[in-house]
Amino acid sequence: MAGPPPEPAWPLYRYEGDLLNDLIGNIQLAFSSVRGVTSEFDYSRGRTDVVAVQLDGAVLAIEGKLTRWRDALHQAYRNKCFAHRSYVALPPDTASRALRSEQEFRDREVGILIVTPNGVEVALEPVHEDPLEWWLTERAAIAVDGWVAGTGRQDGRLTPARTRRERSAKAGPTSHRSSVPP
Repeated sequence: MAGPPPEPAWPLYRYEGDLLNDLIGNIQLAFSSVRGVTSEFDYSRGRTDVVAVQLDGAVLAIEGKLTRWRDALHQAYRNKCFAHRSYVALPPDTASRALRSEQEFRDREVGILIVTPNGVEVALEPVHEDPLEWWLTERAAIAVDGWVAGTGRQDGRLTPARTRRERSAKAGPTSHRSSVPP
């Protein structure tokens, strides 16, 4: 069994942006079915470094860090609310340190990507799961290429569920009261 990649005598990346640029430029090497990528997806809980959408509509969220892999792990775990799979992207030396704590990644079902100027390698594959917040999944897909799952819409608008008032009107009067106004 091959050990972790050797640690370079100097840092491979000086800036996180350089790591993310290599990730985006080489993402097809790790995920051949990626149809689009964007950076800096902003949503209510934070900002995801990279979001990719695969040909089958699966959304991937990726957090990159040069050294603070635990911070990236927490961010990637948070991104699971909208992503089918979530990863941290690390340079080889940081990835080797993170892989020593592989169980933490497995417990949170977050994967690890090793990024170099020449490629991207999946070191730990997370479980594919359906996201809990589908509307964020659709917003992430829109951020990538204007595509909304299952609608064919290109206008950037979501197809949300009916409003509470519309549901109430269709259902007719009910015998219970909601504490949330319509």
